[in-house]
Order: sequence, then C-alpha cells, then structure tokens
Amino acid sequence: MFKDNGAFKVFGGSNLPLRGQKFSYHEGGIRMIGFINSHLLPSFVKNTSYTGLMGAADWYRTLVEGIAGGKVKDNQTDGYNMWDSIRLDSRPKIKKNSSPKNVIILEI
Repeated sequence: MFKDNGAFKVFGGSNLPLRGQKFSYHEGGIRMIGFINSHLLPSFVKNTSYTGLMGAADWYRTLVEGIAGGKVKDNQTDGYNMWDSIRLDSRPKIKKNSSPKNVIILEI
C-alpha cells in the first residue's frame, strides 16, 4: 500500500479538482490515492477502484483480522477490518461503497 496526501501549492503542486493541499482539512489534503498488490486479491478486484471510506487506523485491524486471521480486542484500536470491503467491493452485484465507516476523524 502506498499513498501520498496531496501536493504543496507553494512548490507548484496541484490537487485539482480537489481543494486544499498537504496538511489541510480539505479533500486535497486528506483524500488519497493508493494501491494494493497481493495474491490474496481475487482476479475480479484487480485493476478496479475502491471508493469507500478508509483511514490509516483501519490498516492494523485489516492486516491482523482480515488477512492474517488473528483477533484484535475491541478496545485495542479504533480501526475497522476493511478486508471484505476491499476484496469484495468491486464485484458486479455488490453494493458499491460497502465500507463499515461513514465518517473519518480528522483531529482529536
């Protein structure tokens, strides 16, 4: 997984059509493009896009529970196991954006 949260406008970068830049709360600073490469992904998911919500806190639970088959105590992390959403969301008859999240926390 690789991601980069936007460009700096002062250095000539552009996040168009999104507003904002790195370290801002606009989509240009928090919305990211990333990619995943794994033999665990079914072929129908490869070369597709996942458009549901996912945050950095979700990766721990996703890797431990979704991929490794372990268990994380509910009070150990605020993240969600996103594995089923990632690997099934691109199926033709599955509802898109099947993320268990409906909000992203920006700052506490």
